[in-house]
Amino acid sequence: MSDPARIVLVVAMVGLALAVAWWFRARADRSGAPVDVTGLTAGAGVVIFTKDNCPSCVTTLGMLETLTLPVHRVRAEDEPELFEARSVTGVPVTVVVGGSGEPVAQFAGVPPARRLKRAIARAGEIPGARPREL
Repeated sequence: MSDPARIVLVVAMVGLALAVAWWFRARADRSGAPVDVTGLTAGAGVVIFTKDNCPSCVTTLGMLETLTLPVHRVRAEDEPELFEARSVTGVPVTVVVGGSGEPVAQFAGVPPARRLKRAIARAGEIPGARPREL
């Protein structure tokens, strides 16, 4: 393979890698319309909307298990009316709620660990909100 062909191939591969990275980041940032979690927590904590047989839900729940804070799980199979009333169409949807009861952050899909950790730190008033290992 000639040098110009190698250069073109390398540039194309780097471009493809950057496009894929951008797509994943854009997808992770797309949290959709804010989900109303009023009445789902008694103060600060995390609300997560899940479905059975959802690999992303299992991953996200695993991340939340490493935290020492209240987690309220809303399962579509148990509470379909909440999904409909709150306009939740995809899972998982994770909402970090501050001590005032107001949402601090919302994530659609598996939240990036650093962003989840920062959201919990921003909530500030969540008792025991120090992640052990994220």
